[in-house]
Amino acid sequence: PTCTMRILLLPGPSKTGTTHVQRFIASNAEFFSQHGWLWPPCPFSTGHASAGGFANLMNALVAKDSGCGKKKDKDKDGKKKRECISPKDPCTKKYLGASPDEIRDFYKKMFAEAQKNGLNVVFSAEHFSGVGGELGPAIFSALRSVLPFNGGLASRDGASGLEVATVVRDPREAQLRSIYAQSSQGPPVTLGGRSRFVGPFRGWLCNYFSQKSRITPNPLGLAAAYIEAGASAVAVVDAGGAEEDGVDLADAIACGVMGVPCKDGKVIGIEGERRRDNVRAAETSDVGEEENRQLREILEALDCSYYDYFINKHANITKILHRRNLFREKCRGTDPLIQVKAYAKIKDLVCDSNVSPQPNTTVSIGGIWLTATMYLVVGNALGLLIFMRVLTLKKRQVPIATRQYNITST
Repeated sequence: PTCTMRILLLPGPSKTGTTHVQRFIASNAEFFSQHGWLWPPCPFSTGHASAGGFANLMNALVAKDSGCGKKKDKDKDGKKKRECISPKDPCTKKYLGASPDEIRDFYKKMFAEAQKNGLNVVFSAEHFSGVGGELGPAIFSALRSVLPFNGGLASRDGASGLEVATVVRDPREAQLRSIYAQSSQGPPVTLGGRSRFVGPFRGWLCNYFSQKSRITPNPLGLAAAYIEAGASAVAVVDAGGAEEDGVDLADAIACGVMGVPCKDGKVIGIEGERRRDNVRAAETSDVGEEENRQLREILEALDCSYYDYFINKHANITKILHRRNLFREKCRGTDPLIQVKAYAKIKDLVCDSNVSPQPNTTVSIGGIWLTATMYLVVGNALGLLIFMRVLTLKKRQVPIATRQYNITST
């Protein structure tokens, strides 16, 4: 039987409290299941996944489109292992041990079973914020393939469907500082992995906004992308307003979006402090107070380009929670900026003769050490091979001049 069903996706974007909300829901999964919300299991498992249990889901679902499905090597059972799988994910072995089609089939059956049992589903992974880039069509296609809505993101009558909740930080430029902190304090670069940004905040901003497809600092653009793809509803949390109201971000989503029992902005039945563990800070004083003010104004102008879209055009499927500074004064006196213009303006603000886009600045001492070691090993091996070949030629009394060696180093 077809039942009304809500499927809530928390796609981020990065550094907007996603990890905090994931941990809150995952650690209280039994409580939420008692109130009609399922936090799903890892592939081919039962129970509930951990907070980061869906970090690999997007890459697994779109493997054929993202290049993650290329053969790398094989596990002990002879199955192909796939690239783009996060080693930190508690479900890693489940993802590595299955093909994209097998993972897709598992979650398709899981969603259908939840619908049959009258359960709503909530899941979260920041990789699903990548819809603004080249993988956007593949991500939406993958979601449609697993959701129980006959190839759509929602049922035809609109009674059931995929809902998306995003968060807008306040002040707006705070998100950029947090992304920089994460980028500059991460682990050293590894072969085939991410690298740490080495340089000041200004240099990072210049590099970051020189890349056109960035949707991370644009949570409203993320929500709009899901509406355009057919999502049934979106919710936007004004994080600054929630803080002013004394409401934790996790409670704001649980109460205002999921609709579990609450009192005074806090979930009834979940006690204890709402602790946030994934908070990062970095030195950003090279961008002064005036430039921070300009960054804030540019990002608020970007937000205002969506005012009519959410407040008027899609008001019937949009919920804005704890609104304070979002769309400040209904954007009166603000000239809206679309994303490409806003990013270009930020680039002009932070890039100058001393700071210019340098994609290769994301290196590290560890990365340099690994690269140097690799070249040293390869160079020594080539030298040994040449030496052995020369000895062989001498024994055969073949003039070296008659042999040609093309040695190319990369």
